[in-house]
Amino acid sequence: MFDTPVIATEVNIHQTYTPGSIIGIELVLEGGDTLEVPDSADPVGNTECPGVFTVDVTGLSAEPVVGVIINLDQSIGGGWNEIDAVELVGTQA
Repeated sequence: MFDTPVIATEVNIHQTYTPGSIIGIELVLEGGDTLEVPDSADPVGNTECPGVFTVDVTGLSAEPVVGVIINLDQSIGGGWNEIDAVELVGTQA
């Protein structure tokens, strides 16, 4: 969870080992609900290693976002996926 709720425009996921295991992300809304982000998978070969996987979430929610859930399938990359940081970009709510 993030300290400051924002009207989200972008999510940046910094991966440093075996990118390609992200099968989707969800936004955690201030009220506690989650919102699945369409087309938010990061298939094998999409993101360099190390690299940043960026997802545009502009206009998905008028409600402030306080968190990001990253759904992984670690069997895809043949091991674990190492994520070092997640950045939530937006305007302060």
